[in-house]
Amino acid sequence: LFLMAIAFHLAYPTLELKPAYDRYENTIFWILLGLQVFLWANIVIDFFIQRIIQEKTTTENYHQFLLTSGPVRIIIQILTAIIVIIIVLDMLGVNVTGLLAGLGVGGIALALAVQNILKDLLSALSIALDKPFVEGDFIVIGDKMGTVERVGLQTTRLRALSGEQLVINNGDILSSRVQNYKRMQNRRLEVRFTLVYQTPKHLVEKVPGIIKEVITPIPKTTVERTHFKDFGESGLIFEYVYWVIDPDFNLYMDIQQQINLALMERFEAEGIGFATPMRTIQILHDTPAGIEEMTSPENK
Repeated sequence: LFLMAIAFHLAYPTLELKPAYDRYENTIFWILLGLQVFLWANIVIDFFIQRIIQEKTTTENYHQFLLTSGPVRIIIQILTAIIVIIIVLDMLGVNVTGLLAGLGVGGIALALAVQNILKDLLSALSIALDKPFVEGDFIVIGDKMGTVERVGLQTTRLRALSGEQLVINNGDILSSRVQNYKRMQNRRLEVRFTLVYQTPKHLVEKVPGIIKEVITPIPKTTVERTHFKDFGESGLIFEYVYWVIDPDFNLYMDIQQQINLALMERFEAEGIGFATPMRTIQILHDTPAGIEEMTSPENK
């Protein structure tokens, strides 16, 4: 088209046509040239989109990015076509000031009408490029959690632990904090328990060592610390922190269960008792008569 436009424009003066046809020749030339520029722009757009696909996508999010890149490509092409048309009209002598004003007002109205859709669409593109999660990841968004089943143009679908499907707008996801448990490499656990105040001091001093002796032999675990932390309302508070060198939740639960059973066995052998929540209430009366009344046989 570009070669046709140039050839036509160069050959026209040799045709010796009426001057009235000059306007038609000029119009045809700029239309062909504008159409060629639009085609070139589409090639550039496709080139950069394909380059982004090659650099940013993986096997997991390839289809997700193709799904979101399609509408984005169309939007960019529409904007490019509008720009080319305005330039061509201006070159043809058309007053585009009113047209630009109308497009500006119309664009604002259209943007307000579809702002939520555009927000979700751009959020889907951002998810595809930045990859905070992909299909198959277990994520937590606010108070919602589940496994990612599909990332669409407007919504992301999660499969909750209880079985139902959660549908969340992409814009709401990016405006929230997302916890991706699939990418967890190690799991850090902080555990507390309480022993009775009647526990002798020499046994209290042995408890941190007992905890280390219980956890250390367990595979895929590393003890960070064990401490007698504080004096609580119901007893002596102990705290220990350890790492599970594996992100699997079921493995962590098996290890924690093993630790709990082993601690119960060791504490039972040492004569150490776990505390239960309890509170002693003492009621005092100002007068001996009141105390005598409370301790009378009728009130006992």
